[in-house]
Amino acid sequence: MKKQYDFFILGAGLAGILLAYRLALSNKKVIIIDAKGVAEGASSTPLALANPATGRFAKKSYKSKEALDSIALILEGKEHILSSFVKKKKLIRPCFDIEIAEKTSKNVEVDNWENGSAEWLTKEEITHRFPLINESFGGLIVHNSYVFNPAAYLKYLLSEMRKYDCDVLEGINYQTTFEKDKQSWRIETETDIYTAGQLIHCTGHEMAHKKNVPGVAIKGQTISVSLNKKHSKSKEWTAFLSEYSISAQGYLCTLDQNEWVMGSTYEHRFNTTDPDESGLKYLTNKLKRISDELPNMVHVNNQWAGVRYSSPDRKPIIGTIDTEKKEHIFRGLASKGILYAHLYSKSMHDYLLYDHALPKEVTIDRYPL
Repeated sequence: MKKQYDFFILGAGLAGILLAYRLALSNKKVIIIDAKGVAEGASSTPLALANPATGRFAKKSYKSKEALDSIALILEGKEHILSSFVKKKKLIRPCFDIEIAEKTSKNVEVDNWENGSAEWLTKEEITHRFPLINESFGGLIVHNSYVFNPAAYLKYLLSEMRKYDCDVLEGINYQTTFEKDKQSWRIETETDIYTAGQLIHCTGHEMAHKKNVPGVAIKGQTISVSLNKKHSKSKEWTAFLSEYSISAQGYLCTLDQNEWVMGSTYEHRFNTTDPDESGLKYLTNKLKRISDELPNMVHVNNQWAGVRYSSPDRKPIIGTIDTEKKEHIFRGLASKGILYAHLYSKSMHDYLLYDHALPKEVTIDRYPL
């Protein structure tokens, strides 16, 4: 059987599904193809933050307000449906190192956070307001961030897309060919043939390397833990994490209080893409850095590991690889995937459908291929 589409999207993670979602809502016929499955790559992390204050010194992320506004627009009117896998929360970034504290406080002064959306707290203020946390040298509070269960969120978007002209193929082997005489793309599986006018790479680090896109693959790991509810401070921690997430060279967050996730993206050199003992030790130490009590208050349930692709300037890579073939790329979201996928999927949608110029900071043309 031969089926015709407007767009092939290779990769069923944050980039691929959010772009497909926007194209489907614009009445374009889209098929998403992933050899593994929906949210089986880096987007399968159990919980992730849309964190507008990133990096070692909590620099305000580029276009963070626009990025958060893009998230809010997609969630608008759906909060009651999405509440089990998306929550808006405040974020605290305690600084346990004096150098980090000094540089973070300076960043807060110059970053022009809108309408008091972030504030610096002194050492004394942090201690007074957040006695559960280890003593620090001060910290930053961001009043607008999100916690996501990416896999559940993406599967919800897919269910919405199926109301339109959108299909998904997952867990299959396929071959991709450009048919020059027909000026179209052809994908063959063991049972079917699919054709489309344009192809977009939204796959993981392997494709970025294959297409010589500059950048580096970075391994991230998380642990999922459950709280010992008999502990004397369990209610205090439950109340605290219902309102705040914590970012301290790693992140601690929860959606439902039954599962907390401690995570970090930290390895540029790794021998395995699987969770490992060194990752478990590293993240357990991060818990202890947040609070000496935490490692003894929780039980580790699961570990997760995934690989993200990060460009040299840590911004996404978007644009056209081959104009004649209408072959494009939307990749490189790295650890800011939740924050940036919503914003830049809109930019890519408008570029593909209306020939709008892509934002200069993310276009692939900034790197010679």
